[in-house]
Amino acid sequence: MANRQDFRSRVSIVALKSLLLLFDAGTAAIIALLLRQLRLPPLWLLIYWWNPVAINAFANEAHLDSIALFFVALFLYLLVCDRVVPAGVALGLAIGAKFWPIVLAGGVSAAIAAALVVYAGLVSLGVYGRACLTGCHAARNAGIVVFLDGDLSDYPERMEKFVRPIAEGRADFVLGSRRQGLRECGALLPQQQFGGWLACALIRLFWRHRYTDLGPFRAIRTDSLQRLRMDDENFGWTVQMQIRAVVAGLRIMEIPVDYRRRIGRSKISGTVRGVLGAGIKIFYTIGRELITYRRRING
Repeated sequence: MANRQDFRSRVSIVALKSLLLLFDAGTAAIIALLLRQLRLPPLWLLIYWWNPVAINAFANEAHLDSIALFFVALFLYLLVCDRVVPAGVALGLAIGAKFWPIVLAGGVSAAIAAALVVYAGLVSLGVYGRACLTGCHAARNAGIVVFLDGDLSDYPERMEKFVRPIAEGRADFVLGSRRQGLRECGALLPQQQFGGWLACALIRLFWRHRYTDLGPFRAIRTDSLQRLRMDDENFGWTVQMQIRAVVAGLRIMEIPVDYRRRIGRSKISGTVRGVLGAGIKIFYTIGRELITYRRRING
C-alpha cells in the first residue's frame, strides 16, 4: 500500500513538472514573439532560456512561478500589440497563479495609463490631433513638449537631440526629418513620401519656408506651443503646427532622424481609405490655414 502511494506521488510530481515545463516553453515562445515585435535580436532569448535559476526552479523544484511568468510574458506581448483588454486579463491570470505579478502591475501603472491615453485618443476617439491636445493639456506646466509616434517607428532614446537646442536657447521648435535620416526599408510607404513632399512644397510656395518632412518626432517650447493656439483634432495636426510655427516667427530647426518600420499595421497608411482620409484632411488644413493667413495680411 505504501509503495503504491509512493508511486502515485512520484507520478504526480512528474506530471506537475511536465506541466510547468510546458508553461516554460510557452514563455520562451512568447518572449521570442515579443523580441520579434520589438525588432530586438532573437538571441536575447538565451538570456532567459539558459538561466540556471529558471532551470532549477521550474524543472527541479517545480515552482508555480512558471505559470505566473507565462502570463506575465503574455501580458507584455499583448500590451505591445495594443491589445489592452486581453493584456489586463493575462495580468489578472498571472496574479491568480502567484501574487508577485501585482508588483509589476503597480510598477508599470504609469506606463499603462499613458498607453491607455494614447489608445483612447487614437482608437476610441479615432482622431490624432485630439490625443495630442490632451497630452498638451497634461504637460502645460512643462518647459518643453515632445511628440513622437508610439509604435516604435521613432527612437525615443534620441530625444535629447530635439530637446537640447531648445534648452540651450538656439531654437523654439525642432522637427525631425525622416527624409534626411536613415530609413528602414518599408518604413515610409510611397503614398506617405509623396504626400509629405507635396505638403512641404505647398508650405514653401505659400509661406516661403522650406520643410522636408511632416515628421511626427518633434519638440517645441511650451510657451511657443501655446502661442500657436493649436485646434486641429484630426490628422491635420502636424501640418498645422508647422505652418503656424512659420507664421508665428518661431526659430525652427530641422534635424535628421532615423525611422524604422512600425509595430503592427497602420490604420492610416496601411489602408486605401485611411490614406485618402488623412490626405484630404492634411490638404484641407493647408487650405484653411492659407485663407486665415491671407485674411490676416489683407486685413
